[in-house]
Amino acid sequence: MENITHLEFNFQTKDNLKLYAQAWKSDQNPKAVICLVHGHGEHSGRYEELAGRFNKRGLAFCGFDLRGHGKSEGKRGHSPSYPYFIDDYIRFQNEVRKLFPDTPVVLYGHSMGGSIALVMLLRHSVNVNAAIVTSPWIKLAMTPSAFKVGLAKAVRNILPGLVQSTGLDANSISQMSDEVKAYTSDPLVHDKISVATFTCVYKAGLWILNNASKLQTPLLIIHGTGDKITSHNASVEFVEKAGELAQIKLWEGLYHETHHEKEREEIFNYIMSWLDKFNF
Repeated sequence: MENITHLEFNFQTKDNLKLYAQAWKSDQNPKAVICLVHGHGEHSGRYEELAGRFNKRGLAFCGFDLRGHGKSEGKRGHSPSYPYFIDDYIRFQNEVRKLFPDTPVVLYGHSMGGSIALVMLLRHSVNVNAAIVTSPWIKLAMTPSAFKVGLAKAVRNILPGLVQSTGLDANSISQMSDEVKAYTSDPLVHDKISVATFTCVYKAGLWILNNASKLQTPLLIIHGTGDKITSHNASVEFVEKAGELAQIKLWEGLYHETHHEKEREEIFNYIMSWLDKFNF
C-alpha cells in the first residue's frame, strides 16, 4: 500500500484571521487535486476517509476549516457576509496551487460548502477543471416561514453577529449510527449559526437558482432523496436550469451526508467514473 502524506498549514484571511488547512497525498504525483469546502458546523477533518479513497485513485485531497469552524479562527458559526467565504476559498486554492503546481483542480462542496461552490462557479470566481457538489444548501428541506426569514433580515441590520442554535438533529446526517455518534462526540463540531450567515446563505440559494444558466464548468451533484436537511428538489431544479454541463445523481432514501452512508463506496465509484471522463 502506498504511503499517505498528511500536510497541515495555515493561511490568513483579508481580515487577519488564521485559517487551518490540510492535505492528503500519496507518493505519486497526483493527476488532480480535490479542493474541499465543508458544510456548516463541521470541519475538514471529517473527510479523512474520503480523502483516502481519492488518494488510492491517484488524486490529492485538500481542505480547510471555514472561518468560525474547526481549528480556524473566528466567531463560531459566523461570517460577516457571503463574499468573505469566497475570498477565503480563493486564498486557500492559491495555497493549494503552491503545493500542487500545474495540477488540475476539482472543486468539492458539501451542504453550505455546496452553496459556496455553486456561487463561485456561477460568478466565475475560481478557475477549476470540474466540480462535485453533494447535498447543497440551495434550499432547506423544511422551508423556514416568511416570518422567520423576515425577522432574521431585520435582526441582521441590528445584531448581525447574533448566534443561535441551528436546531440540527444529528440523526439526520446519516442512517449509520456510528457516524451519528462520531458527529455528536466530535469536539470540533458545533450547532451555532449567526443571523448574518443564515440570511446570506438563504439569499445565496435564491440567487443560485436565478443564475443557474451561467454555469460554465462541468458539475456533478449528488443528493439523497431522504435528506431532511437540504432539499434534493432544489438540486434537481438547479440542474434543469443549468443545462448540459450539470449532471445530477439522486440516491433513493439516503440522508444528508451521502459520503457517510453505507452506500459510500458505490457513490464514490460513481463520482470517479464521472471524473475519469476528463482524463486528468
